Order: sequence, then C-alpha cells, then structure tokens
Amino acid sequence: MRKPNYLDWKEVFLDTSIIFAYQQATRSGNTDLRCEFVKRLIDDLVSRDIQLFMSAISISEMYNKSDSTPKTKKIIDHINSKNMTFMSFDTNIGEHMTCQYHKVLGKDKLNSLVEEISWPNSDLILAKEWITKDLMIIATADYIKSDVILTLDKKTMHPLAKKVEVFSAYTIKENFNHNKTYIFEYQEKEN
Repeated sequence: MRKPNYLDWKEVFLDTSIIFAYQQATRSGNTDLRCEFVKRLIDDLVSRDIQLFMSAISISEMYNKSDSTPKTKKIIDHINSKNMTFMSFDTNIGEHMTCQYHKVLGKDKLNSLVEEISWPNSDLILAKEWITKDLMIIATADYIKSDVILTLDKKTMHPLAKKVEVFSAYTIKENFNHNKTYIFEYQEKEN
C-alpha cells in the first residue's frame, strides 16, 4: 500500500464523515473539537490547491431525506474549493471493485466482515449495506489513485480501507504532527 507523506498529498478523497464534520465546524456555536480539526485540515489542504474528490454515494448518504437546493453546490460553498470533483460509481469502478476486492466480497465474506467489525447480529442487513457502500467509496478512491481517503469512521471505513490495502487517514488531531500554525505529517497512533 502506497502511503504518501502529508505534504505530498495532491489528490484527497473525502469520506462522508469528513464532509459532515466540516459542515458541523462551520456552524455558529460549534463546540466539537474533532470537527474543528477536520475543518483546519481541509482548509490547509485547500490552501495548497490540492484536488479534492467526493463520491456521489456520499451525497446520497448525506441527503437522503433532503429536498432543498442542489447538494453539490452546498458542499462546494462550505468547503470553498475550486478543486472539488464529484465521482460517480460507474461500470469501470464496479469492475475494479470486483476484481480487486474479491477477498471481502460475497455473502459469506461479508458475514465474516460484519462479525470482525463487531456489528450486532440484529443489524446484519444494515451492516452489509454500510460495508458495501464504504467499499464502493474506497474502490472509487482507489480507481482514481487518490493519495489518501480522509475519514472519521473508525468502525467501518478505516478498517475496510486497510483490509483492501487502500491508504486512509483516521482524521483526528492526535494522528497528525502539527502545531497551532502548521500541519506537518500524518502519523497514525493506536486509538
């Protein structure tokens, strides 16, 4: 698995959890320090003029009950990046996912993953759906050869990315070498 240094990240894929955290951090009265760090990190990346990517699957996860203005415009306005690309899950990515991740796909393998991730048995269908969506997002990031997937999802997204050998960064401040002004590098600690 390729793990570029933070300062070499040029193409960054944002998981749904990161978009939620960023949006929360921009709300007045936010007191969530995790969200504040995510905003700081994304703002730092945007200032370096890197390319951000987001899956259309994340859009559907975020706004499945919304009927307001176009979702993509809201997200771009919040993040204030001219370099945001929304990625569809297409046949090429589907074939890539099937070929590359066969070790975790299929009913029996998904059941094993559900147990490994410790989902309660009563939520088996929901867990499989969640895992499949996360694998689709990971496959999209992998297919376009993004440098990293940023996530706050320690339960499914981050371990799944590791399992299929795609670099993801569990985006909490404790995993970054930083000071009040600069962010230097990602160093995952056991959390």
